[in-house]
Amino acid sequence: MRLVTTRLRALTALALTAVAVLAATAPATAGGLRVKVSGTSSRPSVGDRWTLTVTAKKNGKPAAGRVRVDVLMGGKVVRTVAANDRLSGGRWSITQKWPGIAKGRSMTFRGTVTSGGSRGTGAFTVHVRG
Repeated sequence: MRLVTTRLRALTALALTAVAVLAATAPATAGGLRVKVSGTSSRPSVGDRWTLTVTAKKNGKPAAGRVRVDVLMGGKVVRTVAANDRLSGGRWSITQKWPGIAKGRSMTFRGTVTSGGSRGTGAFTVHVRG
């Protein structure tokens, strides 16, 4: 059971990165806050280095604020990659390798940014190849 939990955590971390990639293609706007989630690829392979990035702009300028990144599978949150991290220059990112347990799975990374009383969300979906 411990091995399954450890692998699920690693898979979730990678999924978070993937969600960021998809969100980049469909940014969300709320109160002048625009959030974009993107990743290196939406179809990474097991063992690939992969970067998930969340960017936020408020009134066209990089936003200061906090970011939360959740990994969703089947519409349910399975892991939180960032719970209350700070944006640096309107940006947050993480790089990691996709574990074998992720093979054949689809995940969505959902990034939520809070900045000056505004909240915006973006998402990115990934399907991991073998």
